[in-house]
Amino acid sequence: MGINRKVCVSVAILLVLSFVQLLTVCVSWDALDVKQHLHKLSKQTNNYEPSVSNAKTGTDFASLLEPPVVIFSRTTCPYSRRAKHLLLETLDIVPKPVVIETDEHEHTDELRKWLESISGIATVPNIFVYGQSIGGFTDVDALHSSQALESVFDRLSHGDVVIVKE
Repeated sequence: MGINRKVCVSVAILLVLSFVQLLTVCVSWDALDVKQHLHKLSKQTNNYEPSVSNAKTGTDFASLLEPPVVIFSRTTCPYSRRAKHLLLETLDIVPKPVVIETDEHEHTDELRKWLESISGIATVPNIFVYGQSIGGFTDVDALHSSQALESVFDRLSHGDVVIVKE
């Protein structure tokens, strides 16, 4: 077996293992939800560029994703308020999520365009775990309701982010 074939087989095995992990997380969702979530994740993975900066402003937005859990929010958005309530008050997440209010950021429009380019999501809230978007409030609430949120945090953070208690 040539080296290229070994690499392809290894990559295929990793993709299958990742898919199985995602399916175990989504086990309580119906088939359409799983398909939509897989589609979202594939768009996010394909578009993620950690070193992206905005040439016009010189702003390195990627540095905003350095904290383990980041909630991109808007102060006037009811879904943002609900996401912050769930992730900051209802759940005890360690380390505590960092909130970035996009409407209070110096480069609001550029930041929102950048978020959409890396996550495929044009709205807030947009919640990231180690640079990977896990969606907005509706997505995170569904994961929480199905008791899958903790395993998503565990998988994406390799155990560095934990939900201590409710």
